[in-house]
Amino acid sequence: MDSFLVIDKGRNIEEKALILVENNEYKGFGFVAVAELDQPMEVLKSFVKPYANNKDVSTIIRGYLKRNKAERVVGI
Repeated sequence: MDSFLVIDKGRNIEEKALILVENNEYKGFGFVAVAELDQPMEVLKSFVKPYANNKDVSTIIRGYLKRNKAERVVGI
């Protein structure tokens, strides 16, 4: 999958963490309230703060997804 949104545990039980990857490139991460998870993909992406992509970040994300089971990985 080249483009996806990882949805996993947040900082507390009332939120979820989001990690955005588009075209195999890390775009950033953010947090969203659990009540907002039923929003369209474009709205969910608006909760993601952009961060620089680099090889290390990509390796960390891929390794995390291999070792841990994220709550959801949604293809976009």
